[in-house]
Amino acid sequence: MPLNDKRTVILAAFVAAFCACGESGPPAHTGGESASGGVAGAPASRRGVVPIAFEAKKQGSKPFPFALVEGKIGNQPARFILDTGAAVHAIDASAAAAAGVASPANGTVMSIDGWGALPNHAVAIRELSASIRSHGIAGIIAPQLLAEGGEAVVVDLLNHQMRMAPKSTAWSAMDDIGVLLTPPAQRKLCPADAEGVAGLALAVDAVVDGEATHLAIDSGASRSILLEGSKGAVRATAHPVLGRSVAAGASVDVATSIYGGVPITAGAWSGTVDVGVTTPHRAAHCGAEGRLGMDVLRDCALALTADEFLVACRATAK
Repeated sequence: MPLNDKRTVILAAFVAAFCACGESGPPAHTGGESASGGVAGAPASRRGVVPIAFEAKKQGSKPFPFALVEGKIGNQPARFILDTGAAVHAIDASAAAAAGVASPANGTVMSIDGWGALPNHAVAIRELSASIRSHGIAGIIAPQLLAEGGEAVVVDLLNHQMRMAPKSTAWSAMDDIGVLLTPPAQRKLCPADAEGVAGLALAVDAVVDGEATHLAIDSGASRSILLEGSKGAVRATAHPVLGRSVAAGASVDVATSIYGGVPITAGAWSGTVDVGVTTPHRAAHCGAEGRLGMDVLRDCALALTADEFLVACRATAK
């Protein structure tokens, strides 16, 4: 999910990003490190507090629009994208081969530094794009699959960290951040299938320039996008065209047109966003007609349990 200097959209794991709502989740992980961490004042979690980086190896200290964590595949060092738009974890085929990991694989072959091995959930092995690999990225982690027991995974993009906390503590922390992007009736994760691997996805009802729609929550997309032909996309195309570019995705590159100053509302959050409009290259899940990407989510934090999620953002978008 690499960069394009002309306002590109990342469409990583496009097939897996979309959701209507349901109540299934992966099996709870029964192992893990005995590490301290979590929100201040909360009981200690078995997981540590993991720093999130926004830079890529290829570009040194240049800001990178995606949330990155360091870890391992088997015993091989690896860098992963935290991608809520991916319904399942994925490992690049060449990285899997180098680590001696064969398909079918499960999350226990992946680990995050300071966090430990991932829960025992099926992992997709596929070839990521050359542009993804050139940034030192060997795989994709779907953080909604990391929740354990009654705890929540907090992906705090504002403070550049991921941590585990009791659900009640995580929910309270979201209230303190700003406005909730998730409406009360839109907080259930839903089942989603990616390349034959069952997983979970996030989506919310939203309004694009007065038109009701349904959007995935996708930290693996550099820019918010709408699917060509949807009512929201029709409204977006009435706004000024800022350009056209090819967006590099995890598996394919997709041509995208960018439209400026499109008003979007989701839950209590609202902002004016430059959005991409693209032709879907794979079937969308659960009726979603687009996605809210890192242009919005960089100002947010997400709390994810085994079957629910909250997204809280600063009051205004960038």
